[in-house]
Amino acid sequence: MKQALVLALVGTALGGPVFADDQPAPAAPALSCARVKSIRNWEPIDQMTAYIFTTPRTRFKVTFFGPCMELKRGDFARIDTGGSRHMCLSPGDQLIVGQQLSVPERCVIKTIEPAPFEAPAEPATTP
Repeated sequence: MKQALVLALVGTALGGPVFADDQPAPAAPALSCARVKSIRNWEPIDQMTAYIFTTPRTRFKVTFFGPCMELKRGDFARIDTGGSRHMCLSPGDQLIVGQQLSVPERCVIKTIEPAPFEAPAEPATTP
């Protein structure tokens, strides 16, 4: 009995008890899938790159195999998965962009990667 008490006191003195508050918070899960049915908006970066939004605060950076001239002028966009039934946006899928009364342009997707928003800058404090 005395030996168990001594070991418990030594363990507490060396490292102290571990409480839930002492544990690091688990990392947020990585966003690895731009769900095709969740795509809500797009924002052009340049002729070869765009952001695809699945929620107002979740976006993916998409690059294309060639220039997509209608990205900045397009009134509408839709995704063409080529008849496949996969849930996530994949390389080879097409972003079809266009204007009313014009022939839409097919922009073939080369890469998709999560693009988290940057944290807002801390306001400068004056002494």
